[in-house]
Amino acid sequence: MQACRGAGRLASAMTTRMSLGKAAPPTAAQIRARLRALADPRIASASQRFFKTAPGEYGHGDRFLGIRVPTLRKLAREFRAAPVAVAFALLRSPLTRRGPSLC
Repeated sequence: MQACRGAGRLASAMTTRMSLGKAAPPTAAQIRARLRALADPRIASASQRFFKTAPGEYGHGDRFLGIRVPTLRKLAREFRAAPVAVAFALLRSPLTRRGPSLC
C-alpha cells in the first residue's frame, strides 16, 4: 500500500513538471506580429515589381511583406504547435492569396 501512495505523489509531481514545461500554443496575433517584424520593405517592393501588381497586370492588388521563403520555413517550424484553427485564421489573410511567394 505504501508503494501506491508514493506512486500517486510521483505521478502528481510529474504532471506538474510537464505542465510547467509546455508553453501555450501560439495565437494568430503572435504569428502575425512575428511576420510583420520580419518584413523587409525592399524585398516587398521588388516582389511587387516582379509579380506585376500594377493596375491592369495579372497580380493587381497583391500585397507583400517581403519575407524570403527560407525565413518563412524557419518561422513555420517555430510555430509548428499552432492549432489548425490558427492556420485557417492566417489563411484568410489577404496576404496569402498566392501562398509563400506573397511574403
